Amino acid sequence: MKVLKFTKVGAYAYEELDMPSMQDDQLLIKVECAGICHSDIVSFTGMHPYRIPPVVTGHEFSGVVVKAGVKAGKGFSIGTRVAVEPHIGCGVCQYCREGHYNICQNKRLIGVDDWSGSFSEYVVAYPSMCIKMPDSMTFDEGALLEPFCVGAHAARLTQLSEKSSVAVLGCGTIGIMTIVSLKQLGVGTIIGSDISEIKGSFATSQGATHMLNPMRMNIVDSILSITNGEGVDAVFIASSFPGVFEQAYGISKRKGRVIIIALFEKPVVSDITPVQQGERVILGSNMYTMDDYRWAISKYETGKLDLAPLVTRRIPFLEAGEVIRELSQGKHGDEVKIMISI
Repeated sequence: MKVLKFTKVGAYAYEELDMPSMQDDQLLIKVECAGICHSDIVSFTGMHPYRIPPVVTGHEFSGVVVKAGVKAGKGFSIGTRVAVEPHIGCGVCQYCREGHYNICQNKRLIGVDDWSGSFSEYVVAYPSMCIKMPDSMTFDEGALLEPFCVGAHAARLTQLSEKSSVAVLGCGTIGIMTIVSLKQLGVGTIIGSDISEIKGSFATSQGATHMLNPMRMNIVDSILSITNGEGVDAVFIASSFPGVFEQAYGISKRKGRVIIIALFEKPVVSDITPVQQGERVILGSNMYTMDDYRWAISKYETGKLDLAPLVTRRIPFLEAGEVIRELSQGKHGDEVKIMISI
């Protein structure tokens, strides 16, 4: 099979490898569509903590089941179209037993170490990681479920309502997915913040009721003005820019929540006095579970969730390596999601 491999930091090659070895309780999936994630770019540049070259990465994907192991069960027949949740817990720890396998300390991920990712023609996965796509769902949309569920998981951690107000700091892919999810939850006031005017316009089209550019205005003053001096009920940190925590504390209500979605490449030093004095709550949000996938598909099937506009560019497989190199150089910065046709 053909794969796109990061051969070393900053370098890639297309290689022909043997088909992935498949266990009796696994499925073999023909990859049809794969998304490029920011973590793939970080891996290419050698900055990712565990997606380390040489590696075949990629974890946002959809495809078709082409083979099932004898112990894989009967839930997925040959030809079934699936989206894949690209991680699996150990199954025995407290977190896995309680359904929180997304925070299992021993979980494994597709596109890490020797588990080849979706920048390839075929991937193996366990049935518990797969979910059937509705007949009307395209492979693009199926691959989008992974990044969408990152935002959905974060949004669903909070008890928000139509009367709630929130701010999303950073409107890249995950920030946009969070805004879409918050809209699905019926949140009344959704304030986005990003330095890109293009992403700002896109965020507005996807549900942001207000859009602010920190290069043009003081975000804290602006949000306090919008909320009559009170601040918002919840702040979603979807970007790791300097000073983001101080900004989050400044715009959140006392008793408000700060939800961290972004990954931080370096330790952060922050004055937590506003957390203590305002009894603010800080929550981490780590990936998703299959419950988030089921929720997303239920919204899609009722016609409330339109994933198609979130794909802003499509490329053939043989162009993906060079596009990833360009992304690592800061190009294509206004794209929300680039999808690869495998």
